[in-house]
Amino acid sequence: MGLRRSVAKVRGRLVQLENLLLQAHETPDYFESDIDMEGLKALADHSTRHLAKIA
Repeated sequence: MGLRRSVAKVRGRLVQLENLLLQAHETPDYFESDIDMEGLKALADHSTRHLAKIA
């Protein structure tokens, strides 16, 4: 049981690392938008605060 858990943890960390590497090498696509950037910032701040509560 301990070996399975260790293997699962290592696989999980490898997946996280792979995702990080994919993000680092992928060029983002930009597009024009009329979104309210202050509203978007407020939404991101709100989400971050609530994520910190559940983490």
